[in-house]
Amino acid sequence: MSKYSINITNTAKHELREIVDYYFSNLENPLLAVKVLRKINETFDAIATFPEGYQIYEGKTTEKLRSTRVMHYRIFYKIDNIEHLVSIIHIIYAKRNLDELL
Repeated sequence: MSKYSINITNTAKHELREIVDYYFSNLENPLLAVKVLRKINETFDAIATFPEGYQIYEGKTTEKLRSTRVMHYRIFYKIDNIEHLVSIIHIIYAKRNLDELL
């Protein structure tokens, strides 16, 4: 089974930058910023390997999204089996109101 390509949307890129900036700037903890970024990137790789291995999000969104949790964050993505592509839609702090944000 070959890996799917990963496309990170501009929204998800922005959210990822905000996460890393939060650890660097607000918490002044660059080691934790690097750890969070590494864990998220490892999860992207796992999603690319087996995209249907994660739960379908049952929230109020009209899109068929899947999600997985990484530390304090939830990654939302959709799968295009024809193009063999996974699009990362959002990376959101897991304790936020997810339905409101999606």
